[in-house]
Amino acid sequence: MSIFVNLLAHLRSKNYISLMKYKKFAIDNYKGIEHIEIPIKQRMIPLIGINESGKTSILQAILCFDKNKDGRNKSAHLNYENNYTIEQKECIIKVETVFEGMEEVEQIAKGMKLDPNEDLLYKNLKDYAKNKKPLVISRKLETRKYSVEDFQMADELNESLANHLFELLPYILYFDDFTDRVPESIPFTEKQLTGGFKPGAGVLDEWKSLVEEIFVRTTGRTLQNYYEIQNEDKREGVLYDVQDELNKQIIEAWNELKKSGSSNLADDKGELELKLKHVPQEEGAVNFEFKVIDKSHHDNKRLFSITDRSKGFQWFFNFIVKLRFNSKYQKVKSDAIYLLDEPGSYLHSTAQEELLLELKRISVTNNIIYCTHSQHLLNPDSINISDIKIVVKESDQDKKGKKGMSRIFLRNLSEARTINFEGALSPLYNALHLRIGTQKFSINKVIITEGITDYYFFKMLEKYTDLIKAKTITLIPGAGAGHLKELISFAIAWSKNYLILLDSDVAGKKAYGKYSKHFGDEQAKNFFKYCTDDLQDGILLESFFSQEEGKKLKAITKAGDIKLGIMVLFFSEDKIKEDYITNLDEETIANLKLVINRINEL
Repeated sequence: MSIFVNLLAHLRSKNYISLMKYKKFAIDNYKGIEHIEIPIKQRMIPLIGINESGKTSILQAILCFDKNKDGRNKSAHLNYENNYTIEQKECIIKVETVFEGMEEVEQIAKGMKLDPNEDLLYKNLKDYAKNKKPLVISRKLETRKYSVEDFQMADELNESLANHLFELLPYILYFDDFTDRVPESIPFTEKQLTGGFKPGAGVLDEWKSLVEEIFVRTTGRTLQNYYEIQNEDKREGVLYDVQDELNKQIIEAWNELKKSGSSNLADDKGELELKLKHVPQEEGAVNFEFKVIDKSHHDNKRLFSITDRSKGFQWFFNFIVKLRFNSKYQKVKSDAIYLLDEPGSYLHSTAQEELLLELKRISVTNNIIYCTHSQHLLNPDSINISDIKIVVKESDQDKKGKKGMSRIFLRNLSEARTINFEGALSPLYNALHLRIGTQKFSINKVIITEGITDYYFFKMLEKYTDLIKAKTITLIPGAGAGHLKELISFAIAWSKNYLILLDSDVAGKKAYGKYSKHFGDEQAKNFFKYCTDDLQDGILLESFFSQEEGKKLKAITKAGDIKLGIMVLFFSEDKIKEDYITNLDEETIANLKLVINRINEL
């Protein structure tokens, strides 16, 4: 399991109280994004899509709102220009938030020195807090300045208000499994040490800021104060204080997590201790290096770099340092935005499944937006599939149908049409198969459907109606018409009776012929191609639905087509499912007659 997630699970037990909360992000003209909005209503939002669809761009755009992260990764995320167009539009990242109480108003009034009796701004803020009016804070990336919309005041005062509001918002943390690594060494020039460190846009500047914060937080001294200490013993004493705090914050938590964690946590079993090395360089420069002392071998101490330890420990160290030693951590410790780009990419499938469980628990008190291609991070037992967002890149077309510039869009799952979004949806479909496909066959009666959607439909039909009279059946979802050979083999070996349900389209008829040839005519008696009294060919599951029934399903689920509507319905509340399935119209039930009769013959 990814260790940083266990840390969050440990932290969520604290009764932290946040101030303002994020309600919605809006992104305008960031790279290929013209306009998208991301409501922060759910606590966990997976983003799925094919490669190069723009998933990472969405995470980076959200990160752009946080000025404290401007120096991250050479400020690459602040490059908002669309490389496919000459004319660049103004890029703005917006956040909608509300006051949770009057406490925030009083803090702003104190910071801006507002007079409660005379200042109109104070009265306006009080009105916003009392009536829970949404505040919209914008950041223009060209100037990198903040402003508050709908507040009529001088630009300078507006910017001051926006900055004070920003300070009350929870922090934003970005994690990229492919690039986030703890540096071997963190260098400071003499000028940085004597003149006070000002973070820039270099690769190491984020870590320089963290080292500065570590010193301030643990010793009350800035790096400049530390550097001015002439006595080496006293300077060493300050380092010991820092190391003691790091061991308390990191190693103690690590040991607790290893005690309570799964076997996947125990990838670094050593008795560890952290050391912060001060390595003098030429011309008054200093390098700081995080080291690990491993004393697990007969109490013999050995020194390692963080990068020499397990990937789990590297993630743990990286995460806890960035979490606990960022400037906002002491003020706001919940309702943070965690942006995770391909989390758990280096983990095996079992660990990814455990990672998702932990993310679900963490999301009770924090907001998690993550990109993934992994089916193991989309298990509907852990996430509500209606919360999944699909990232797609679509091209403009002129009157002659010629494709133009591509733009990035964010679609709700219910808006997707299964044909157009097949590539983006494939990890979700794999996750749905994974959830059900490991169950054991009944020794009695087995029905294997061509796909997952058919499984969902007949499962609901079996549960909520008396149409399926066959008893003790086990429904098994296939992975497409051409991929059922192994399941048929298992059914022949383990079940008393079985039935294969196939579409009667081109793919279904081709599969029917292939399996009949492979297993023989006797077994082919168990293969059934969808049909109705009127039609024998070209029948898909959605063909059984009457026109009115299809409209009703799409309206209830807000789905783009019937196939996706069935899937969304299956993961809806029981009452919604039951109401729909038990009220199927007569035309739909009549269309299903032949397939239901064949099932009941088992």
